[in-house]
Amino acid sequence: MAIEGIGNLVLPGTPLHSLLSRNRGKQISVMTVAGAETGLLEDYTSAYIQIVDDGGKSNYILLDRIVSFSFPVGEE
Repeated sequence: MAIEGIGNLVLPGTPLHSLLSRNRGKQISVMTVAGAETGLLEDYTSAYIQIVDDGGKSNYILLDRIVSFSFPVGEE
């Protein structure tokens, strides 16, 4: 899923907010303008997402730097 334009803001009641809410605590792969990041989706706001890598380090990624993201299929 790509994040583009004002229609995809992470605000309560939006499809993007719902998607992130359902997948909090799950593995996420994020492609940014600077490269790929993977980890557990820890938190999100209207400005950034927070993922935790395998070493326990938190990474904050600004939403306007995200090109796309995905969650592994079939992970529960």
